[in-house]
Formats: sequence, C-alpha cells, structure tokens
Amino acid sequence: MNVMDVTELREALQDRKLNVLAEATGVHVNTLSELKNGRATNPKLSTLKALSDYFNGTRYGKCNNE
Repeated sequence: MNVMDVTELREALQDRKLNVLAEATGVHVNTLSELKNGRATNPKLSTLKALSDYFNGTRYGKCNNE
C-alpha cells in the first residue's frame, strides 16, 4: 500500500464532503478541514494511512459516492 503525501491528500479532499469522509475513516472533521485548507502540514502517520486506504479503496471500498 502506498501512503499518499499531504499534497496528494489535499487535492483528493477538495471535492469531498468532510463529514462523510470523517465518518468513513475515523479522522476528525477538523483534521480533514485543516488538511484540505493547507493548515495541517505534518499530520500523524495514522491519519495519512487512514486517508490513503480510503482513497485507494483498500479499507472502505469504492469512494466515488460522495
């Protein structure tokens, strides 16, 4: 599994509903907002892994339905 970097995640978050993503990944909505808006520059590895798994479809299945 490849872990996405902050820039890739920021891009992937742009068209997502953060509350839906928070529920699906367990990552707090405030953390997602900070990532999306460029305020979080050094997130925890567990956050990167959870979001990478989601966007790569390995833990949460297809993620196109948001």
